[in-house]
Amino acid sequence: MLRKIIRIDEEKCTACGACVKACPKGLVHLVLKSAKYVVKCSSKDKGVDTKNRCKGGCIGCKICEKNCPSDAIKVTDNV
Repeated sequence: MLRKIIRIDEEKCTACGACVKACPKGLVHLVLKSAKYVVKCSSKDKGVDTKNRCKGGCIGCKICEKNCPSDAIKVTDNV
C-alpha cells in the first residue's frame, strides 16, 4: 500500500492553519519549529496495526507518559 506523506515548504508556510482545518481526518497539526520531539504518524489504531503502517507511529505504550518527571505527556487514543 503506497502512502504519501505531507511535506511542508518552510519558506512558504505562514502557519495560517488552513491545512489543519481542511484535513478531514484531523491528521495535520502545526508544530513549533523548535519542538524537540514530534510523533510523525497520527494513527489512532492499536500498536500492532500502527507498526504495520507507519515506521514512526506512536503505539500507545505510554512509556513516555510513565517516565515523564513533570507529568507533561498524556497519551490519548493511542497517540
